[in-house]
Amino acid sequence: AGFAEGYRVQFADKKGLAIRNGAVFSQIVFARDNATHAMTIPYGHADLLLGVDMLEAVRAVDSQEPFRVASSQRTAVVVNTDRAPTVRMLMGLDAFDPVMLEKTLRSVSRPGGYAGHPISSLCERLFGTKLYANITMLGVAYQLGHIPVSLDSIKTGIQKTIRADFKKNLRAFNLGRKLVTNPELFAEKKQGRTLARTVREKAMYLNMRTVGKRRALRPERPLPGAKRRLPDTRLARGYKHLVYTTLRACRELDKETMRDIAVRIYDLIQWGGLRSARRYVSRIRRVFLADDERHGFAATRAVVWQLAKLMLIKDEFYVARLLTSFEKLRRDRQRYNVNLANGDRIRYKRVFHPRIFGRQVDLPLPHWSLYVVRQFWWLRRLMPFFRRDERRLLRWYEGIVDAFAYDTDAEYSRQLELFQCVEPVRGYAEYRWPKMEAARSRGEQLRRACAAEAPVRASAE
Repeated sequence: AGFAEGYRVQFADKKGLAIRNGAVFSQIVFARDNATHAMTIPYGHADLLLGVDMLEAVRAVDSQEPFRVASSQRTAVVVNTDRAPTVRMLMGLDAFDPVMLEKTLRSVSRPGGYAGHPISSLCERLFGTKLYANITMLGVAYQLGHIPVSLDSIKTGIQKTIRADFKKNLRAFNLGRKLVTNPELFAEKKQGRTLARTVREKAMYLNMRTVGKRRALRPERPLPGAKRRLPDTRLARGYKHLVYTTLRACRELDKETMRDIAVRIYDLIQWGGLRSARRYVSRIRRVFLADDERHGFAATRAVVWQLAKLMLIKDEFYVARLLTSFEKLRRDRQRYNVNLANGDRIRYKRVFHPRIFGRQVDLPLPHWSLYVVRQFWWLRRLMPFFRRDERRLLRWYEGIVDAFAYDTDAEYSRQLELFQCVEPVRGYAEYRWPKMEAARSRGEQLRRACAAEAPVRASAE
């Protein structure tokens, strides 16, 4: 497009690693033939910064970096605000705040020259993939007047350079333009699922067959001469009863917390049946009865999250259930645009990495074997040393929840901090285990502090 408009176009690429271990960026210079220009963009002289990756865009404007190209007097910024995790973030070793990154980019853009949109999620929602995020951002920048070429030149450039997928790329480019002119058309409608709708959906999933067909809505066809067998809806009825009785006892909670409780009861039923769900709700009700509305039921909300996280141990049985759940299959069909009516199918290839005698091995398994593995969840009760560290941490945390009591606001704050001490326990097993020890050590310190305050309170009384 630049060549068609009579520009001299030069590129300066900086290569990196595709797995996000290093920075990847390019500099593009447009200049007239009679103009003298540098091969690369001088410090702070960029007219436009296109940030496909928000983190790399901030690195490009950092004053401590040698390639700072943006300035608050000259540069317009178009950035994709979707979060792209690095390898260290996936391992739980690093994190960044997108709000702070966006604030930094606003500070280095010229007045009225900043445009940030969640481009990747928009493309995934409309095209089923994030691959068109870059050309969609190009459409945003063009519509905002930041690219000095004509529309015909850009269309011709897209057609000549991307011949195999020209129509989709042109649609992505026009999507970016439409995002500027009519942003309300692409606002994702957050319907905020109601509590009743959530319970209905989860109950319906509990009525599904193992292979994903509906049991409650489509009863089995009886054999000739046999009685018609009604669908087994015991789990769904037990789930509804457990949810409504629990929420009726905790009716002062806000709607969002109630919905969180309903979802976690469903997850625990999937993990270990109604027995695990009852074990969970009994402690939720115990904490709620001892909690206080003056504190916004902060202790109850903390236990709702943290207790469920510790109980939902992602062992081999639960992972097999998650990978074969009806929700997972439906998400995959939507993501990859699979239409079963047209004969489309998805084939899964599974490779697990268990540790055998301290060594990690690659173990390929057929997808159908996961349906078998998920049925043997009851073996947890027969293996006392299976996931022993996770079980030990859970029992310790349940003891903290059972001992919840306070008299003053200071004690309540200390108890709340004690409930939240396991919040960092997340990530893969190799990274979660050290966090478990650190969380328990921190929790024991808080327990000793609470115990030291108890004699003082007793003597004062």
